[in-house]
Amino acid sequence: MLIKNSAEETTHLRTKSRFYVAGWVANTLNELPQKLPKGYTHDPAAMNLWTEYLLGYGDSYANNESV
Repeated sequence: MLIKNSAEETTHLRTKSRFYVAGWVANTLNELPQKLPKGYTHDPAAMNLWTEYLLGYGDSYANNESV
């Protein structure tokens, strides 16, 4: 889905988790993606949240490349 303006972006982000939104915003601000802290690689809940973050980061990157 290509997001072309701030209204579409707001609508899209309101349907996502906080971690997805954090990844989206990090990419928007040209930050490098956060790394998963040591010790959390065997924690399924932490991995799921980190995966959501990376998904948001990647989707934002892909959207910005398409615009």
